[in-house]
Amino acid sequence: MLNDNNLETFIAQQRGADNLHNALGVLSRLSGKWRSLPGHGWNMIPLPYHTKSIKEFEFRLLLNQYDEELSFTPLDGPVPNRGFKFEGLHIKETDQFIAPMRYEQKITQLAASDYPKSGLASKPGSVIHEEVGMWLHLTNQAESQQDLVRMATVPHGDTVLALGGCSDCEGAPEIDDINGLPIGTIRSLHNIFLKPFKHFHEQPFLGEFDPCHPNAFLNKVNAGVKIKKTTTIKVSTKNDGGGVNNIPFIIKQAKTSEMEFTLWIQELEATDEHGNPQIRLQYSQLVYLEFFPSIEGGRIRWPHVSINTLVPA
Repeated sequence: MLNDNNLETFIAQQRGADNLHNALGVLSRLSGKWRSLPGHGWNMIPLPYHTKSIKEFEFRLLLNQYDEELSFTPLDGPVPNRGFKFEGLHIKETDQFIAPMRYEQKITQLAASDYPKSGLASKPGSVIHEEVGMWLHLTNQAESQQDLVRMATVPHGDTVLALGGCSDCEGAPEIDDINGLPIGTIRSLHNIFLKPFKHFHEQPFLGEFDPCHPNAFLNKVNAGVKIKKTTTIKVSTKNDGGGVNNIPFIIKQAKTSEMEFTLWIQELEATDEHGNPQIRLQYSQLVYLEFFPSIEGGRIRWPHVSINTLVPA
């Protein structure tokens, strides 16, 4: 965290590639282009759906296997946020300085399946998601050590602001399980309403992906891989200042209410042709969609989860 609140001094120090790298902090390790390992991107999303032939449930569970291109580009900085505070009879400048990193994400479908079968799934090779946004490093004046910010713009009509921080550990990360079943109904595969989840739990998508335990595939990928060090970045819209905004149609039909994103930057024991440690990324993104009345009041909260493993392109 920086303590220098003098704008001119700070800008003079931070101009240039090396100094910008320092101002970005952990985000500098993301700079460049990344691509998913073949067949390692998976997505699960429940969607409102109804036909006259379906009586016991009114949603379909869509699963995707996908390829991903992800790029990070440092922007010129620092960006100042002006502020001040009173110290007795004197006013002290308390400007905040932000190091920004733009990102672009493009996801292409490899395979898809849904239950019940709708015929609505996109074909292989289709671009099923594009997203642009920014990561920010709050170099000073951050609240509660939440010095990392992700701002996302999604073409469904959603904007996301999530805050958090990072931590380091030796070896591989501990990736916790995510319960893929919705909140606000009987959370059991014996619940006939959740038949689509039971279907894919008993018959995993492509023999690999179980939407009831979506993070399990990440741990499977890590088995046998010698990971020397892991940096974990975790941001959430639940943290102070965070949130999700949606266009009116989304609010009425299937509101996006919350997002939690965890990114693991892994330094492998294996090295590249220059003798440097190989780096790869893994992530798990949990988004809650709200639709249909809940037995607890309000709406059912449906987990929408995406996971992937990426290497430098």
